[in-house]
Amino acid sequence: MTDTSSSGTGSRTRRLQASGLYRGLLRIYNALYMDAVLGWRQVAGRPRFRHVNKFLFDLSVHGLGLCNYQNDRVSGERVFVTKTLPTILSQLHRAPVLVDVGAHRGEYAALFLSTFPNGRVLCVEPSLMRSREIEERFGGRVDVVNAAMSSTEGTAVMYDKGGEENSQHASLYKEVITDLWGMQAVSYEVSVVTLDSLAKSTRLPRVDLLKIDTEGSEYDILLGAQELISTNRVGVVQIEFNEMNLVSRRFVRDFRAILPHHAPFRLLPHGLLEVPHSALDSELFAFQNIVFLPSKDDFGSDAMF
Repeated sequence: MTDTSSSGTGSRTRRLQASGLYRGLLRIYNALYMDAVLGWRQVAGRPRFRHVNKFLFDLSVHGLGLCNYQNDRVSGERVFVTKTLPTILSQLHRAPVLVDVGAHRGEYAALFLSTFPNGRVLCVEPSLMRSREIEERFGGRVDVVNAAMSSTEGTAVMYDKGGEENSQHASLYKEVITDLWGMQAVSYEVSVVTLDSLAKSTRLPRVDLLKIDTEGSEYDILLGAQELISTNRVGVVQIEFNEMNLVSRRFVRDFRAILPHHAPFRLLPHGLLEVPHSALDSELFAFQNIVFLPSKDDFGSDAMF
């Protein structure tokens, strides 16, 4: 007969030993880290080390997923859509749905459809010329809405770079063009829809992937999707977060609050990195793609899977 009491005691002892070892290693790591910080600060905390410190800072910025805007491989979007997203959506018993807000020429939609050939795609793009390009590119495979998206329906003024109309930097915020880009702004009137109203008019019961790249108005779009969000009908949310959010005065903490059942992760070229709560690690106003992943418990199997 097996002595279960001694077996249980041995298991608990091993767990305690393992946890004790972990705490010991953690104390050693923290001590070494503080020694390194104190040492580096003492040696390199001088003006003449500014180029060394800036070099190390720049390397760290790119390694943490910031300023990697050159293409979808560097930004991490390609790995995310083709490798990570299929795993996240693996429990879906239907074709996934993408709503691409700020679709521009349809590059993201094309990447999505290459991974999910049977997926449904709805592209929202305020530029009439770009909307027509998307329609011609996909030949009816995607639905195109020629409008801007925000928190309320109606009309609004869209601003773009003078001489570079229909650019991917068009924004509902004039300061994005004049202050951040330092260019003359041209303007035109656009229709504005909300995600909630669009879901109703297109009979879209849920959104599995909501991608938003709208040069500063990402938060306003989520404000206009409160019915979908509150009923757990929005799955993965990807936003571009950058210096445009200085103009719109929106922080990562605001996105956490409006997506209370999601956790933010920064896209890396080869994976995801959870965004910490500390301001130093999270409120970084430079190009980055942040993906908000839903908690499966709050996601609702009846709603999404």
